[in-house]
Formats: sequence, C-alpha cells, structure tokens
Amino acid sequence: MSARWLIPIIAITAPALLAQDAPAKPEFVTPKVVPAPADPPPGQKAPPLVKEDEAPAPKQETGQIPTPKTKNFFGSGSTTRTIKLGEAIQAALKNNLDARIDEAGISLEQARVMNAYGGFDPVFSFSASRGSTQTPDSRNNITSADAVAQLQAIEAQIAAINSNTAANQAFTNAILQALNRPPLEFTTPPLTSEFDSNQRTVFDSESDRGEVAIQARSPIGTIIRASARVQKLTTTFEGDTRPIIPNYVASTSIEFRQPLLKDFGFAANLAEVRIARKNREAQELTWKFRIEATLQSVVAGYFDMLFGMNDLKNKGDAITAGLKLVAHSTRRKELGFFSPYEVKQAQVQLSFDRENLLVSKNNFYAFQIAMKRLVLPDFDPATNMVFLPENIPSLKVPKLNRDELLAIAFEKRLDYKAAIIAAESEDVRLKFARNQLWPQLDVVGSFGWAGLDSSYPSAAGQMMEGQAPSWQLGVAGSFPLGGIQPRSQLDAAKARKEQAILRVKSAELEVGLSVERAIQFIRTNQLRLETAQFTTSAAEEAVRVGFRRMEEGLISNFDLIEQQRRLYEARTRELNAIAELNKSITQLWLSTGTVLENLNITIGDPRPVGRAPAKKEPR
Repeated sequence: MSARWLIPIIAITAPALLAQDAPAKPEFVTPKVVPAPADPPPGQKAPPLVKEDEAPAPKQETGQIPTPKTKNFFGSGSTTRTIKLGEAIQAALKNNLDARIDEAGISLEQARVMNAYGGFDPVFSFSASRGSTQTPDSRNNITSADAVAQLQAIEAQIAAINSNTAANQAFTNAILQALNRPPLEFTTPPLTSEFDSNQRTVFDSESDRGEVAIQARSPIGTIIRASARVQKLTTTFEGDTRPIIPNYVASTSIEFRQPLLKDFGFAANLAEVRIARKNREAQELTWKFRIEATLQSVVAGYFDMLFGMNDLKNKGDAITAGLKLVAHSTRRKELGFFSPYEVKQAQVQLSFDRENLLVSKNNFYAFQIAMKRLVLPDFDPATNMVFLPENIPSLKVPKLNRDELLAIAFEKRLDYKAAIIAAESEDVRLKFARNQLWPQLDVVGSFGWAGLDSSYPSAAGQMMEGQAPSWQLGVAGSFPLGGIQPRSQLDAAKARKEQAILRVKSAELEVGLSVERAIQFIRTNQLRLETAQFTTSAAEEAVRVGFRRMEEGLISNFDLIEQQRRLYEARTRELNAIAELNKSITQLWLSTGTVLENLNITIGDPRPVGRAPAKKEPR
C-alpha cells in the first residue's frame, strides 16, 4: 500500500506490543485488520475487515495502516470515490439547493413583472340578458302633474255631460207638459268618474339586452372604454288587445377618464412595473452572488478536505513512528538498557496518537458533510458515499494592492449592486407616494350614437346615420378631508428609503472590511506557512538527532517522544496553514466579486423565454 495514503486506525500491531505490560482489561480494544496488498489491481476491492479472533497477528516490523479506500473505513456500508475539484464545481452549479432556491426566486420575480404589465392589458367584456317585469298599478295612483291635469279634464267632462243630460230631461218634460201629456221619469243615473275605486292594471315589460365593450389604461393614467349595445323592448298591459310591435334600440359610446393630479403620469402608473423590474434585477444579482459564494465554499471546502486527508496521513505516520518507538523501547528493555517505565511512556504516546487520529477522522468527516451540502441535490439514505480529494497545487497569491482591490470590489460585488438597486426601487415608491398626496381631479367625457327602429339591422342603420347623437364632458374630483392615509404612506416610503440607504452603507462597509480582512488573512497566513515550514524542518532534524542521541544514551526516551509529538503537530500546523492560505485567497475572490472570473465560469441570463421586453420606460 502506497505510503502517501497511510491513514491509521489504531493499533494494528499495538495490541500485541501493549500486551506485555498492559492490564488484564484494556481501556479500549481496536479490531485487527488483514493487511491489504500494496497496490490492488484495477477493479479489485481491498481485503475486507475481519473479526479480531479471525485476523492473524501482524508483526511489529511490518504492521500496515488501512487507507480511506479500505472497505468500511468510514463506517459500515461506506464507499469512497475520488472527486476532482472541477467535478465538485460542476456538481455545485447543477445541484446546490440554495442556488436553486434563489434561481426559482428569479422566476417568481419575473412572474410579478408580467403581472405588473398585465395592468395595461386591454379588457374585453360582454354581457347578455333577458328579463321580464310585471308591475301592478292602481288606477287612482297619480304619479305626475300631467296625470292630475287629465283627471281634472275628465271630471269636468263628466260634470258637463251630467249637466247637459239634466237640461235635456227638463226640456223634454216641458214639451210634454205643453202638449198636455204626463212628464217622463228618467231612471238613468248620472255619470261618475269612480277614481276612488281600487281598480288594478298589470303592466308587462320584456327586454333583451346585449353589450360588448373594451377598456384600456395608458401609462399616463388615461382610461378609455368603447362599448356597443343592442336592446329589444316590449311593453303592454293585462287585457291589451293591440298588436304588440317591439322596439329595437342600438347604441355605441366612447368614454374616457383622464386624471389631472392624483394618478397622473408615469410615476404613478408605472410604479408597480418599475418596482417589479428592479426586484427581478436584484434577485438575479442575488442568485449570481449565491453562486459565487457557493463556489467559493466549494473551493475552500476542497482545500479543507485535502488538509483532512493529508492530516490523516500525518497521523498515520505518527502512529507508525510510535509503533517503531514502542518496538525499539521494548527491545532495549529486554537488553537491560530501558526500564518498563520507558516502554510505558512510548505506549502512552501511541495512545495519544490514536486519539489524534480519531479527532482528525471526525474533522475529515465534518469537511465531507460541508461538501455534500454544497454539491448534492438531495439526501439518499441508501448510499454512504465518502468523497476523497486529489492533490492539487496551491492557489497563486494575488497582488495585494488595497486600493486596486477595493476598486474592483465596489465595481463587481453583486450583493452591493443588489443593495443599490433595492434603494432605487424605494425611489419609485417614494415618487408614487408623493403623487398620492394630490386630490383626485379627473376630466371625464363620453360621445355616442343611438338608433331606434323595428329590427336590429334597421336600428343599427339608424344609429350609423346619427339618428340620436349624445355627448358629455365634465370634471369629477374628490379629496380626503383628513389626508391621514396618503401622508402616512409618504412617511412609510421615506422610512423605507432611509432603510435602503443605510443598507447600501452597510453593504459598502461590509465590502471594504471584507477586502481588508481577506488581505490581512492572506498576509498572516503567508507568514504562518513560512513559520510552520521552518518549524517542521527544525522538528524533523531534532527527531533525527534525537534518535542518535537516544541510541547513545544521551537523552531519555521521554525526550524523543516529546520531539516526535512536536514534529507531527508541526506538520499538522503546516498542512493547516496551507489550507488556510488557499481559503483566504478564495475569500479575497469572494470579497472582490471575482470568483467566477478566477474559475473561468460564465453565468448566462436566467430569465424565462416569456419575459417582458427589455425596453426602456419613460422616466
């Protein structure tokens, strides 16, 4: 098995070495592993873990440490797969759930843009109805001055008839008396109007109505409505013996309303459209910044995984060195040069190395979880895949010119641009709120034609000939006496504008500080790496000298153990410094908004095909 992948699980050979002076019940027991071949053929799996009582006891001189590719190294049922950095980036671009959530937000904002444009869609409407109304009425129900005049005339005519009848009867009897004949008795009663009786008449009206209309609103607030109507009217009454001839009416009209103060102009009528477009633009920038942040996390996480893998190898080397030291101390004890105390010291350090291995293994698994959150589309309980990174060169340290980097950041940081656009949308709300302070004053008018005849076609012909034109022109207005609502809306708009300005200032502060922080971290991590490399080199030399001096009896076993501990801790710090330096470089990419540029990635337009045309609106 390749030495660069040495990753320990305790004590492949340690139990046998510890058994000489260990208590009867050890504090921990580690299962033994069958040594794997150095390089298994392609497609062939490494030998599986076996039970402790089935595994042959490894020799102290040839004990081997399993690699992450060993079956079940990361748990029962786990499998490993080497993932390249490019693969991780592609998986994050395709699968990252946070980025997909923000991308779905773009479709949501685009739908709101289209909904705002929909307010200017012409509206076609129609209606058709048939109705019948029967209205009972009393003959003595006088409802107009004309009816009163008719009633008075009828009563005068009846009185004249009765007077004339009485005069004729008296003249007749006078003639009979002159002829010496007996007078006649007239039994005909006088005429009466009988308007005080409770006679009822039922009027019956039937109508068929139809109407079509189209209405539209302009960006300056003008509302225009064109309509055409037809109507058939039939009116009769109970007992009517006349032939009933319906009346057919056709009419058209054009109506308009033009606001002069409130709701007038582009600021009032295009506010919703402009806000929706600003929100969509801000959401697109938010989505792209989310992608940048995700990719930065992927690259930084990859260096974390690489650090974890190399640290596992380092911990494996520490255990290997500890096993050699235990074996060496045991042989020198047998020769009488060491006491059991020196052997016990070596065994204790080996136990510490095992603890460090387990901690490193947990750290590596934590890096795994962080990477999976970035690149996986969902959780699959059926698989337990562990990603293994491949070695990649360190990132190139950029030129750390503060002024140049700040200029780049303010130019390219997408979250900063989104904050500015959000502030611009509050300007639109503020202009709308100021418009709503005006009173409502509208010019209204209409013009139309009507025609009446015995059929629909002939009524329409009469209308087209201008049988009965009509027009109307006027003004309509209203004004809230308190004015509380429009003033409160203006105050709210001003407060939101102030919040937006403060958010822009906060974004500016964040951009500047993040750039300075990244610059400082890079410089510090460079010095840290140089110091760690010197420490590692010095510790390696100290261990080499220590082995010679221990062989010569000039230092104790404890001194060598301490030097070995410092060596592997120095290597861990060096590996960590490498990872932190690379991560701070990616953080500088994110702080200056150049993650996509440095990774050579281009993001296209995410808007759907049915988006609104990108035309400029009137200001």
